[in-house]
Amino acid sequence: MRVRACALSVCLFAMIAAAVAGRGNDMQSKPIPPAGKQFTDAATAVRQVYAADLAAARQPVEKLNLAKKMIHAGADEKRDLAAKFAMLALARDIAADAGDYPTACKAVDEVHNTFDIDALKMRTELAVKCGRSLQHPEQRTELVGYLVELLDDAIAAERFDLTRQVGSLATGISGQVNDAGSARWVQSRVQAARDAEAAFSEAGKALATLKERPADPAANLQVGKYLCFTKGDWEKGLPLLAKGGDVTLKTLAQKELSKAAQPVDLGDDYWAAGEQASGLTRSRFQQRAATWYQKSLADLTGLSRVRVEKRIEEIAAAAQKTGAPGDTLVIWNSHNAGGNDFGVAEVRVCLCANGKTLWTKENLACDWRRDEDCPTKVTLPSIGYTVIRIDVVKYIGQGSSLAEIEVIRMGKNIALGCAAAASDVFDGDEKYGARNLTDGTITSAKNAKGYWVSRRGSKPWIEVDLSKQRSGPG
Repeated sequence: MRVRACALSVCLFAMIAAAVAGRGNDMQSKPIPPAGKQFTDAATAVRQVYAADLAAARQPVEKLNLAKKMIHAGADEKRDLAAKFAMLALARDIAADAGDYPTACKAVDEVHNTFDIDALKMRTELAVKCGRSLQHPEQRTELVGYLVELLDDAIAAERFDLTRQVGSLATGISGQVNDAGSARWVQSRVQAARDAEAAFSEAGKALATLKERPADPAANLQVGKYLCFTKGDWEKGLPLLAKGGDVTLKTLAQKELSKAAQPVDLGDDYWAAGEQASGLTRSRFQQRAATWYQKSLADLTGLSRVRVEKRIEEIAAAAQKTGAPGDTLVIWNSHNAGGNDFGVAEVRVCLCANGKTLWTKENLACDWRRDEDCPTKVTLPSIGYTVIRIDVVKYIGQGSSLAEIEVIRMGKNIALGCAAAASDVFDGDEKYGARNLTDGTITSAKNAKGYWVSRRGSKPWIEVDLSKQRSGPG
């Protein structure tokens, strides 16, 4: 009953929050997964088709290859939904048995694309299962990273029935890894989950008050602080802080909402507020300051720019110590409008600021399938970067092509409309230029525009500058 009560409280929170914000529920319904005889028959048929493959897959690498093969086949199945679900469910279980959590999650994502499932709960169950299958220290280290990402997803979704389970699992596995830094990282995120759950409980009471008295200063302050400081959702939280009872927060919120202040001035204001705070509140003030500082860089020169750059670096260093959650980079692959002759297979990702490389991820494999828009997601560290550079290491077919680069921060794509550049473009035709990488079009299916293409045989680089908006039309 505890889990059910938590689920009901989440639903209540969402409904009241929607009422306060004046927004409805725009969720689209999906079919529920097949069950009973329908699922049993489909699962039997899938096992019959793959009988020889299942018998031959004895080693973990063989199981993993079979799981990937079945995920692709399941994603391609458009007509028989029962067979689709059965195939993806079996692929999920095979990958989990092999101890490969990300591949098992790919199967879950494919299921979630079509069916109405509790994806977070399923990922949690997979993490538990994969945790029992780990044989090597490097597998444990990798799973800890995925568990922290899962924990942050559960916090964002206010699924505190899952944060406790994931936090316990992450703590246990990180204890088996001889890495003090990893253990501190896990501890900081587990504590953040506990703090978020406590703040959620208090905000729930205040939300009930707002439903009856929308102008109540104390309730507006409580919910506004929860949205801004716990969830990092300033867009929804600022209007409430502007009606709240805290003079400092009210002044800051009103100044930002007026849209009259210069970005650097807002950065300074949030920096000053952070200097007077502590813990998560201080961290959130600093992150907000960094957001405005990054937006101000394009207009700053000389000493003013150096001062702001140093503060961004200081905020980044503090965020790494506290284990603050990072952004999610989403790289949308391209299949060249059905040509299936351009795309990206492997890249190097670099985060940069002030001409310096702050972080690099090598050998990132990018998902690519014929006639499909495939995203590859990477959790980024909480550092003060302003530029994302992607170097193509391997391309598909004739050359390199991507549909979109997204940077998701607190549910919002902050790369949308930002300046993008590439080392080359197909035939020098700007119709396929780098500006398409931040135009919000994630597909290359039926659009002669909306995606970037390189020269044939090229392994180019692309850059997205989060501190600058692209110029010109489009």
